[in-house]
Amino acid sequence: MTQISRRRLSDRVNLKLQDLLYQLLGNRHSKKEFESSCGILFTATEKVMFSKRIALIYLLLKNIDQRTICDVLKVSKATVSKFALMCNQSPDVNKHYQYVLKREKLVTVLEEIWMLIMSPGTVGVSWGAARQRKWEHERKKELGM
Repeated sequence: MTQISRRRLSDRVNLKLQDLLYQLLGNRHSKKEFESSCGILFTATEKVMFSKRIALIYLLLKNIDQRTICDVLKVSKATVSKFALMCNQSPDVNKHYQYVLKREKLVTVLEEIWMLIMSPGTVGVSWGAARQRKWEHERKKELGM
């Protein structure tokens, strides 16, 4: 049986990890079909382990700080360092993540445009809501998720 950290992930981060796992491995038919097939193949612990590994490589490719990755994914610094070394030695890793990285960049650009259009001072825009969107966007940039 696999080992997993005793420190629990937040529900939001865990959901993002599951979505990333689906985007990379199960982009065939439907998410429900993918989850049912994974439920047969993997235990809940194994799904979390695979999701964390995939997210770890993804965040390393986005040049997120290693300590931030440790805090967000609840993994050790040694694990992050091991995967960073593995990513540097294997040029094929980047190729597998290109689709997700390009899509993420497009979404980020669209969010920035939306924030410019709906900035505070525009008629009908709540200052509090605009500030909240800005903080959420900055948090996404910093944490990579």
